[in-house]
Amino acid sequence: MRKSSREELESFHEGRHEALVLTLDVGTTVVKAGLVDEQGRVLRISSEEVKLHSPEPGAVEHNPRELWNCVVRNIKHVIRGYENSIHAISISSYLFGLVVVDHEGKERTNIMTWMDTRCAEALEDVRRRADVSELYRRTGCPPLHVYMLPKIIWLKARRPEVFGGRYYLLNSKDYIISKLLGTPYTEFSTASATQMLNIHSLRWEPMALELADVDERVFPNLVDSDKILDYVKDNVAKELGLRDKLPLVPSVYDGAAFIVGLGGLKEDIAYTHLGSSAMVRVISRSPVLDKSESMRLQTYYLMRGRWVPGGAINNSGLTLLWARDSLCQVEKELAELTGINVFEIMVKMAEKVPPGAEGLICIPFFTSERLTSIRGRAGALIWGLTLKHTKAHILRALIESTAFLLKIFSLALEENGLEYKELRVGGGGAKSRLWLEIIANVLGKTVKRAEHIEMGLIGDAMIAYVALGYYKSYEEVFRSFKLTFEEIKPSTELIRRYEEIFDRFNKVLGVVERIYSKLEPSGG
Repeated sequence: MRKSSREELESFHEGRHEALVLTLDVGTTVVKAGLVDEQGRVLRISSEEVKLHSPEPGAVEHNPRELWNCVVRNIKHVIRGYENSIHAISISSYLFGLVVVDHEGKERTNIMTWMDTRCAEALEDVRRRADVSELYRRTGCPPLHVYMLPKIIWLKARRPEVFGGRYYLLNSKDYIISKLLGTPYTEFSTASATQMLNIHSLRWEPMALELADVDERVFPNLVDSDKILDYVKDNVAKELGLRDKLPLVPSVYDGAAFIVGLGGLKEDIAYTHLGSSAMVRVISRSPVLDKSESMRLQTYYLMRGRWVPGGAINNSGLTLLWARDSLCQVEKELAELTGINVFEIMVKMAEKVPPGAEGLICIPFFTSERLTSIRGRAGALIWGLTLKHTKAHILRALIESTAFLLKIFSLALEENGLEYKELRVGGGGAKSRLWLEIIANVLGKTVKRAEHIEMGLIGDAMIAYVALGYYKSYEEVFRSFKLTFEEIKPSTELIRRYEEIFDRFNKVLGVVERIYSKLEPSGG
């Protein structure tokens, strides 16, 4: 395996003045490809929705070949006219996927996504067989069904035939890398969110391997996120329309790419990505775990001796997708007629409702949440609904509920000594000023909205430019990109108001948790 120096790259691209990075963001619902230049400008974006499959109750899968074909189409579209200016490809993808492939790369299963709830029953098996507190201390991953560990256990029980002979266990990003290079690799940030990696030693954890009944050799080799890994295979480069010997930089998982894009590696602020899911995380120089028994913090590795403790929620933008498809058919038709984005119409409706949605509280567990108390179960609740309430009230309550869930993790950070002074936000949800104002007032923190919402693509590009040697540090590349942010300050009055509403939200959540504790686990 060969590392490329900047001089070698410049010689190869002699005569070209542009130095672009092809960035790839493989999301659960949308695949994006972008071209980013040395000043951090996103010159072009191509995106496409990717189909989710549900062959049985609780199943939410990607067909890996469909996912790869989606990647191919977007790369071909976005690079047109820039083929000779691309100096590297940098990749981020969603966490918690699992696909089994043989040693030739042939797929034996679909990719189980983080939205898949079938393995909730396997989580109960983990709880019976292991000290989950010790597993958390070693891996940084609380006992949640989203991780690869319960997926492996579930799949072994349901489809043991896929584990015959020689095979690899990959997530979505590993799979895409294997298609580009011909060999699977996994980088540390993504591997640290499998519940299979020791968060301290950054080696595969024996306790998890024993629970899953697998050998560490079924996982790809671990590699650094911000170093050139190898060149894209010649035949694949030709298929995609890329130049020969294009370096591949693994980058980090999608949420971590947003963190890098929003602040480089700045450590005294928090980061949020508002998409289908959402997060609130800070950067620390050591792995920080929740001192409480609830294990609220989900701590993953970032890179360069830094970790990202914090928490993420599954039900963020997903709640508005549900509302669009289930409540807002009239608004969808109006959007089609006028050309206005349907979510803009929905947000304007919510703006007319006062804070607290006139007593309406939503527990938005349309898919299972990343709370240990929920134990892999799903099911939303709208509490306090009366004849006076309209769908505008429900929309307001849904938006507020995502902020309340983020506050649970924000409080966990503070209680574990991880204070932060501001919250930087990117992602599609950052387009909504109402959403950001609610988050600012619920958390009691200044929110800074990035000018460009595609901060994941920008973060991937930053990592690639550092790997290529165009910049010496993340501080330098962040400064050179000259990114701008809009500041949204909280209101003292609304902070107090939302403290009261959050208290009511917590009481309703407690009731839901007690109900779930009496139910049998279900993957449906």
